[in-house]
Amino acid sequence: RTIYYLPSIMVGVGTYFLWMLLLDPANGLVNTILKFVGITGPGWLTDPNWTKPAIILMHLWGLGGQMLLYLARLQSIPAEYYEAASIDGASGFKRFTKITVPLLSPIIFYNLTIGIIGAFQIFQEGYIFSGDGTGNPAGSLLFYNVHLWNQAFKNFKTGYANAMCWFLFAIIMILTLFNQKGSKKWVYYEEGDNDD
Repeated sequence: RTIYYLPSIMVGVGTYFLWMLLLDPANGLVNTILKFVGITGPGWLTDPNWTKPAIILMHLWGLGGQMLLYLARLQSIPAEYYEAASIDGASGFKRFTKITVPLLSPIIFYNLTIGIIGAFQIFQEGYIFSGDGTGNPAGSLLFYNVHLWNQAFKNFKTGYANAMCWFLFAIIMILTLFNQKGSKKWVYYEEGDNDD
């Protein structure tokens, strides 16, 4: 559990510089491993087509916090539910879809909501990987928040940047409310208060 969780607490600029070293096209560990198995590694942070997969790979490395939530919920599911389903003749797949997934749905909903909000907050990766906040190569790292920062602190268009912040807030709020409304159809709470 510690090994899974440790990457999720290692955040910040130092981690991004570590990933820049790991994803270096010439001497990075990732491309060295790919070369060892006969694959020519891409220019992760130098090719515009590979910058987004590089960021996705980096974020997959830090999913330990979400995994611990799933593990905690899985351990709290009473074994009697599975026993009763087995006695009734339910297959492993049926037990998974009718017991495990519904009882995990609050955690899935929570992680989905936090993931959507987090996806709109990408800034450090684009700023640090591009080197100066320009979003290079070819603007592939110019995320909304990097552009917002450039408008506020490079171009000194604070009114425009403020409007961008409010627009971002509105988008996140709408998506969160939409997710909340839709959750009533698929999130199951054991206590039965699905009406809230």
